[in-house]
Amino acid sequence: MTKVPDTSENMKLCICATCPTYKKSELTGGLFCAKGKAKEKAAKEGCVCAKCPIYAKYDLKGSYFCRKPAKLLWWILGLVILIIIAVIVGLIVSGSLFAPPTESIIEPTPTPTIEVTPTPTPTPALIPAPTPTPTPTPSPTPPPTEIPTAPPSETPPVA
Repeated sequence: MTKVPDTSENMKLCICATCPTYKKSELTGGLFCAKGKAKEKAAKEGCVCAKCPIYAKYDLKGSYFCRKPAKLLWWILGLVILIIIAVIVGLIVSGSLFAPPTESIIEPTPTPTIEVTPTPTPTPALIPAPTPTPTPTPSPTPPPTEIPTAPPSETPPVA
């Protein structure tokens, strides 16, 4: 299978415009085997690719070229996949892929610790004894002193 050149000669041989998918999906252009998929969305309504003279001329395989990306895109995708595989294989061979890291790039953050200072619970030995409040002692009252009184005088009765 060789790449189909996008030439005016091949465009004259192209039968894309006779295809049911081309007609029902209202596609424009043609020679999709050379240019890649159509700009418009192509529904599968039947394919005439295998009947096209270009198909036999370039020993093409497959169908619905109007729905597939261009071969160049497949080559690029294949190349990218090969590069990724090569990098992975290189890492495996060098031991870097599965080897534990020798030093950490990111410093681990310390886990914060909360220090809890216990509140001392008072024990009987630590509680001071209450100071007794002095109660006033009654002061001795002196014995009553007699106030001298004058003897009763006889006063005349008031008439």
